[in-house]
Amino acid sequence: MTETFYHINIAQSFFAGVILLTKRPVKLTDKILSGWLISLALLFSLQLLLSTFPEQKLSGSSVLAGIIALLFPPTLYLYAKYTALGLTSLTKSDRWHYSAFILLIPILVYSIIWERPFFYQNFLGELSTSVFFITFGIIFFGMYFLYGIYTIRLVNTFQSLENDYYANHHDRIDLKWIKYLSILFYVFWTFIIIIGALRFHFGIDIPKAVHFIPPTHTVIIYIISFKAYRQSYSIIPKEAVEPPKKTNEEHQKYAKSGLRQHEAEQYLITLIEHMETKKPWLEPDLNIKSLALRTEIPQHYITQTLNERLNKNFYTFVNEYRTNEVVRLFSDQNYQHWTIVAIAYECGFNSKSSFNAFFKKYVGETPSSYRKKIKVQSGEITLSSKNYQTT
Repeated sequence: MTETFYHINIAQSFFAGVILLTKRPVKLTDKILSGWLISLALLFSLQLLLSTFPEQKLSGSSVLAGIIALLFPPTLYLYAKYTALGLTSLTKSDRWHYSAFILLIPILVYSIIWERPFFYQNFLGELSTSVFFITFGIIFFGMYFLYGIYTIRLVNTFQSLENDYYANHHDRIDLKWIKYLSILFYVFWTFIIIIGALRFHFGIDIPKAVHFIPPTHTVIIYIISFKAYRQSYSIIPKEAVEPPKKTNEEHQKYAKSGLRQHEAEQYLITLIEHMETKKPWLEPDLNIKSLALRTEIPQHYITQTLNERLNKNFYTFVNEYRTNEVVRLFSDQNYQHWTIVAIAYECGFNSKSSFNAFFKKYVGETPSSYRKKIKVQSGEITLSSKNYQTT
């Protein structure tokens, strides 16, 4: 059964890696993840080899598998970073994230010749107590946990800024899955450590525990394959996601932006006039970048103006117009046969759940109850009007 999952993982990893390279246009993040998936296929091939020939001490295969495993933590972090920032080329500083992988290659080759530590096989096979094994284990698990923290923090920062730059929550610009994947890695490797510790230090062997590992890998691969193919770049600027200096005082947030008070007032007038006359909020894909191009206002000034003058983010600013239009159409006789969701989409929303949540927060009740109330009021007015005409 385990070998079956290995074959599935090899095929899916390689296939997904190739498919990502067929996207048009091919982004840097696609190339990063494609390389990762193809290396995963190689890793699973080595695991299959070790599983098929357990009597052969294939130290070279196990060592190579360990090297490949070191690629995963920095790759997931860089994928999240470059997706969030929309960067198109790998910076020199980010290449250092693979330094541990590069530096360990000669050390691992040396260990094959002299010590032959069979450290892989999911850390549940033959373990070595050599200095090399301990050192590698510290580096390996340290990278997984540290990069997991960095990745989760990056995604949290992106999510906190998302409402300043987007008027709808798009599933193609979504990094939550990377956050959950990092947490899954945390749980996965914590379990591996516990099982390995029980075997190594206490002599407690749980042979069936290894059976869950290949299926877990299968789930991870399918998540990556599906989500990565749909993923798009973010428009959030680098300085927003990676601020040069943190501050706890809100009034210092825009201290060096250069926006004068009279300019902010004029920008606000321009924004409101454009929203009321051109109605760009009817477009589901409206974002702060496109609005900045139409109004000729720098997007960071739009964010600052809305935050300081209206105490709103871009998401709230746009969706209030959409909600007001929904309320208006609820009373329009031409839309009485339309469903609530259809009206919401007509007004620029792209998600039923997001619409319901915002409508309830803004209006104070659910769309369905509000529409029923309008129909009741409309019926009472019509009835009283007929009674007046008959008297």
